[in-house]
Amino acid sequence: MLGVHVPALTGWTRQHPWMNMVLTSSYATPLWQFAVAVPVLGIFLKDRRALWEYVANFHFCAIVTVAALALIPAECAFQHYGFTSTIDQARFIGHFNGFRGGSLTLIRFTDIEGLISMPSFHVAGALAVTWAFRRHPWLLAPCVLLNSLLVAATFMTGAHYFIDVLLTIPLFALSAAICSRWVNRCSFPGTH
Repeated sequence: MLGVHVPALTGWTRQHPWMNMVLTSSYATPLWQFAVAVPVLGIFLKDRRALWEYVANFHFCAIVTVAALALIPAECAFQHYGFTSTIDQARFIGHFNGFRGGSLTLIRFTDIEGLISMPSFHVAGALAVTWAFRRHPWLLAPCVLLNSLLVAATFMTGAHYFIDVLLTIPLFALSAAICSRWVNRCSFPGTH
């Protein structure tokens, strides 16, 4: 309905190996971004306000996405349309189909990546990291570049529907509004 046909975009990405490499590489960065953000904000930059906002946004979005998985475990675009994502989805397909079918009753923390279609935690996480560095232009610019590619990769590789991205943006905006208010009301050491 939005005029964005994910299978066609994935086909274009597949025909451009250099772009596929850039997109799939950026799509694989959230875990290290999450890990690096905490020490960079807290130790190197000593920006405790940004650190607290980042941690709060991360957890708010994580709770909402896990709740969405429990309530509406939707098929990803590549499953629904029956095409192959440019990102290897074999592990995801086994976990998702088992979860949706009821045969997977235990989700190990080490196996949870990729189980959620909407909202996209890749997008929410990218927004959380980028937002955390907004007051540090020399780090913000690379975050914007990397995470713009990551957001584009979610649908250009066939991993998500385009609507997953669109619906994640207001989720993060709500999270940022709530978490910023919370941090402003609390008195954390080093957040002045």
